[in-house]
Amino acid sequence: FEFTFGQLNLEVTATPEYQGCAPFTVEFIDGSAGVVEYFWDFGDGTTSTESDPVHTYEDPGSYVVTLIGYNPDYCIPYDTLTLDFIDVFDLPTAGFIFTPDPPSLFQEVDFTDASLNETTWFWTFGDGAISTEENPSHQYATPGNYKVCLVVENAAGCQDSICDSIEVLEVSLFDSPNAFSPNGDGVNDFYIPVSFGLQSFEIFIYNRWGEMVFYSNDIDFNWDGKFNDVEQGMDTYVYIVNGLGKDGVSYYKQGNITLVR
Repeated sequence: FEFTFGQLNLEVTATPEYQGCAPFTVEFIDGSAGVVEYFWDFGDGTTSTESDPVHTYEDPGSYVVTLIGYNPDYCIPYDTLTLDFIDVFDLPTAGFIFTPDPPSLFQEVDFTDASLNETTWFWTFGDGAISTEENPSHQYATPGNYKVCLVVENAAGCQDSICDSIEVLEVSLFDSPNAFSPNGDGVNDFYIPVSFGLQSFEIFIYNRWGEMVFYSNDIDFNWDGKFNDVEQGMDTYVYIVNGLGKDGVSYYKQGNITLVR
């Protein structure tokens, strides 16, 4: 047998350094000379015989890594190297709630942080606005669906994020004019109430004898002052409206319309 005098000298570097956020992946790079067999103990119950292993620590904690190198041609064929602690930090857990749900246009929405193990907050509200408050409030100027995201960070610099969709409802409204003049002059020829933000709607119009002369469940309706294609006389008519706004507001309205010719 031929032996090499001296002993193995193990050298290892880790990339990235020796600390990070779970799950934390470390590449161990062997810089030793003369090693032909490797045995790595990563300190979490797992091992490897590769020269340059890559290992992922799933759980937070501090881990001692041990490398044993072997070359039977050396007088002292074994060498052992113990690395500094691998520190794996716990992640925060992002979470939030908001009220009201759903909100209406221009209504203040209160966002409440429900995260765990966090120290900083970064909110994006989906309309270009941001906040770094823990529990911010926000108003939306346009109805629609918005993606609200919260990124939280803990003292170790570890981050978690969560997003939720928020539907901002249009503010509902129904307002009726009190007169119209269907005389064909192109001015105010139709009875057209002002309405928006309604998800269901129906209107009944009665003459002075209680006869229904018009009905519609079309939000975009108009009445030309006719009943069965017959022009109705100049008089005062009663309307009754039932409706439900997208913002949850219920409408029951009764009023008078004057038909002028």
